[in-house]
Amino acid sequence: MGTKSAWIAIVRLLWAFDIEAVLDVSGKPTMIDTESCTEGLICRPYAHPSNFVAGSAGHIETIIYQLYFYLVAPISI
Repeated sequence: MGTKSAWIAIVRLLWAFDIEAVLDVSGKPTMIDTESCTEGLICRPYAHPSNFVAGSAGHIETIIYQLYFYLVAPISI
């Protein structure tokens, strides 16, 4: 159940948003260092700045509907 929920969340993020690199002072996208990770038995990448931009007005409408449906509607039952 947890794996499927995580997969659905990731797929929805990839569908709804264009993930863009932050621009540096010269206006060029910053590069992500793919080797920048924590060390040890369990490693994870360090945080890096990025912009999440909604794909379109339809994407925004769907996101708002889903937020209402999953967060507000069950509470009011």
